Amino acid sequence: MAATSAPSPRPAPVSPAAHPVISLDPAFQAYVLGQIEGILVASTNGVLLHSGKMGRLDRGVVEQVAADWQEAGRTPVVDFMYDCQTQRQLFLRHAATVKFNNLDNDRFAHALELWSALVAALSPRVLCLTDMVILGHVYALPEVLRMLRAPEATRVAARDLGRRVAAEVDSRKAAVANMAGI
Repeated sequence: MAATSAPSPRPAPVSPAAHPVISLDPAFQAYVLGQIEGILVASTNGVLLHSGKMGRLDRGVVEQVAADWQEAGRTPVVDFMYDCQTQRQLFLRHAATVKFNNLDNDRFAHALELWSALVAALSPRVLCLTDMVILGHVYALPEVLRMLRAPEATRVAARDLGRRVAAEVDSRKAAVANMAGI
């Protein structure tokens, strides 16, 4: 009996829709995430400084965070200019005493979730995020800044960053479409 060979299985064709859209190169993503991180660190530092001056921070907790930071061999920081994750943990440990912007409970909880997602995206930083993820981060930033009572100029800068990123995504998608003759 002769063996018959079965046709070799072909991989299913991959449609362009199956691939996530990543039009922003790693350098631009690094720039955007760096801007987000800088804005968040400065804004959180501001609210923590203000809360400290108002006596709303537990000195023991603040000293413990500083000691943990130093024990980890990290560079000393000025004020509360830690990384976003450390700042957020310090902030949440004082959530009962820190004054937040007047947000209803649902909006406040949503802003905390957005902040958590932003911090997760920044540590460790990944530079192959989809356009939708990057855009989601830049559009979430103003809501987090509102919760942190960031100055209006900072919130405007965050919205401007969102507009620049959206324009860059549109521009790069248009360039790809032009090259593909679409």
